[in-house]
Amino acid sequence: MDRRGHRQSRLAPDRRRASIAQVDRDRNSLPPWLQGVQEELGRSAFSSLAELQAHVDRRVAAYNAAPQAALGGLSPNRMAELLYGDWQATGALRVNEALTLAELEPAPLLHNARMLLTALQDAGPAQATAAGNLNRRFVRAMVDAMRWREEFAADLREANRQINEEDLLDLHMVRVLLELIHLIRKRQGSFRITRAGRAALEPSQAGPLYARVFRTLFRGLNLDYLYRGWPNPAMQQTVAYTLYRLASAAEDWRATAALANHVLLPEVLEEERDQPQANEATSGWGLWGRVLRPLEWLGVIEERRVQGSEPFAYHIEVRKTALYDRVLSFRFRG
Repeated sequence: MDRRGHRQSRLAPDRRRASIAQVDRDRNSLPPWLQGVQEELGRSAFSSLAELQAHVDRRVAAYNAAPQAALGGLSPNRMAELLYGDWQATGALRVNEALTLAELEPAPLLHNARMLLTALQDAGPAQATAAGNLNRRFVRAMVDAMRWREEFAADLREANRQINEEDLLDLHMVRVLLELIHLIRKRQGSFRITRAGRAALEPSQAGPLYARVFRTLFRGLNLDYLYRGWPNPAMQQTVAYTLYRLASAAEDWRATAALANHVLLPEVLEEERDQPQANEATSGWGLWGRVLRPLEWLGVIEERRVQGSEPFAYHIEVRKTALYDRVLSFRFRG
């Protein structure tokens, strides 16, 4: 045998062993259910590719229909219904559009949106600042007209002689959301109410207006912008799951850090805890800033601050309100 042939005969067994080891590693890295399918295929004899494909299809269908603990007890099929619907006509989650203005009275965001629209309708256009925000005079009027936490409004008037729009996240979000749904627009340097905005002020349109604001806040706005901490886009992509889990997990007062363990998917929670200087205690911060605080604006979550053992130390607890189950429903096909 020549030198080339000798080299081939010497190296080939090592390559075969490496290949077998790689197959074993690949097999062990597969999810348990898929490992089971592989083992079944190895033990079974199929008369045709069609029969093999039919067997695999049945096993995949069974897997997708089975509840999984990692998905909060949902099956992959139901999870897909949650995550890929539009909250209006497709998918499992629906936002109720039929509630009346009186029924939605607990929602500060709806009240504040109507106040801003009313001000633009009654007083005419509001001059925009050079930065593209509402001017200070209009902002001051909104401070008096809008609904705030009582202690916040008092502190606000005392601490700030001049208040800018971006000093008030609640007001800033109302303005941004009303622009996104085309109920106000900025033209010729001023904010103006649109024809659709005037129609939305009709008391009979309170339910549809609330539902549009709800959907736009979570689906049309970047929730990382609300939090302004570390980014976690997966929390927004899976927010329908979080809303589904909150329906049961927030029945009574719970600290946000503890709640995060129940309402976030494991991958989303891991991303929260994988940030610089983050830990288990801070895992609820992103949930509160991106999801729970907006839900409070919408009147479906309430919060309280619980004093800690150290001065100025506290944690936030939340629970759902009676409005939660009237606003949100979950309709799975199977």
